Amino acid sequence: MLENLFVGLEEEDTNLDVESYETFVLKTMNAKSFPKNINRETRVQVHHYGHRGRIFWINRKRRIFFYKLTQEIQNSLKNNFPDGDVEFIAEPGCYCVASAVSLVTTILGKKSISTNEKSDIKKEYFLNDSFYGSFFEHHDIYHVKPVPVLAASEMKQRPKYKSRVWGQTCCSEDIVEDECVLPDMEDGELIQWPNMGAYGKGVSSTFTIVPSPADRYVFIQNSKLKLDSIPNAEKAIDYIAEKADLVQHAEEVNGNGLIKIK
Repeated sequence: MLENLFVGLEEEDTNLDVESYETFVLKTMNAKSFPKNINRETRVQVHHYGHRGRIFWINRKRRIFFYKLTQEIQNSLKNNFPDGDVEFIAEPGCYCVASAVSLVTTILGKKSISTNEKSDIKKEYFLNDSFYGSFFEHHDIYHVKPVPVLAASEMKQRPKYKSRVWGQTCCSEDIVEDECVLPDMEDGELIQWPNMGAYGKGVSSTFTIVPSPADRYVFIQNSKLKLDSIPNAEKAIDYIAEKADLVQHAEEVNGNGLIKIK
């Protein structure tokens, strides 16, 4: 029977070096309370937690750091456990699921703020989703930021303002984005919110009888995907085609990763 040992390391700074992991894990394993009969039947689960330490996918710099971190950890394991007697399991947390889902919302209304106001906010927008729906508490730490569904040329032409984005309820706390810069948008236009896969669906509610967003599954065929390594690739593709919109060709609408289906 496998024995699972959980080793947790709290770290807010994503620039932590591998020595932090190495020192902490080895110190824990040398502790009196740590079992001495470690063998192939033992798994050590190392979990790096902390609000901002889980979001390595945000930008290129952090993705490079994440890759470097995994390489260094692999080297450390080879040096400290050359016989491979201990199996280490990485727990990526929200790393995989967050970027798997994007939410698309519609602007229900807008409001211009008087220049006499002390606030720097010039525009306010009201969406067909809310803090009580898909926008879970602390969604901002997962880099959930508004991406207007506009062509790149349209983005350049429109004036941009400091804006506030509200949900559709009458609650004064239903603020989706307290301050952000958006182009001047109109009722009925769309805003995309990437990285909503972590909790956007799981903790949403139908407060004030507003239905949850409809699901649409999209599978983009990419030459980088090694589908030939799947034994039953044809069956897998057929199944995906039944459940999702199978996109043969796609292009980015703007530099924020928004995909336009041809």
